[in-house]
Amino acid sequence: MAVARQDICYKQVAFKIGKALSLSEINDFKFLCKDIPGFTQIDIDEISDGLALITKLEQLDVLTKSNVDLVAEFLSLVNRIDLEHELRQYEQDFIKMQVGGPVAQPMSAQFQQNNRYQLPAFNAQNQPAVMGEDLSNEFDIIVENIGRDWRQLARRLGLSEVDIECVTENHSRNLREQSRQALWTWKNRLRREATRQALIAALRKCRLNYIADIVEGFIKQ
Repeated sequence: MAVARQDICYKQVAFKIGKALSLSEINDFKFLCKDIPGFTQIDIDEISDGLALITKLEQLDVLTKSNVDLVAEFLSLVNRIDLEHELRQYEQDFIKMQVGGPVAQPMSAQFQQNNRYQLPAFNAQNQPAVMGEDLSNEFDIIVENIGRDWRQLARRLGLSEVDIECVTENHSRNLREQSRQALWTWKNRLRREATRQALIAALRKCRLNYIADIVEGFIKQ
């Protein structure tokens, strides 16, 4: 039963990553993959779809349900911290919890030890500013009040059913953490477009006016 659940969650996370990557992020990702054995120039030239990229990495065993380390590092390097976080959460929930038997060496460590591959140095100055408005207080208010209606708000904010299912699986027994992860997924994905006003507008479209009023400061909790 646990294995079946891991399979489902892995497929959900892998599908989400493939769908969420933009064309520029895919190109950056392919550049990082260029020294992976089996990732050819033809792949670099022809892959233009995130799901095709994920499929290729799975074919090369760079990404499997028991090994996500290198792809998580690459997601960080292309500045998709939201997707890296979800992959690390999957890793924490399923891979690191497994006991018994030898622990597989992460693919990134294998490459570096064999001098086949070196991750490029991360330079924060070269990364675009992504945070935009600080919505931590607004998120706290929503998490405190929204309950099971978080799914309705998540859909209004543009999260897919796969996103919602992944959030639910990641925090199956914690409703507050489900709503919090959904909000941060939206924030990290839209970056500067994820604004306080957009959040309030989405709440009102969901007829969650009481929460919207608290966020706007009209009502004191």
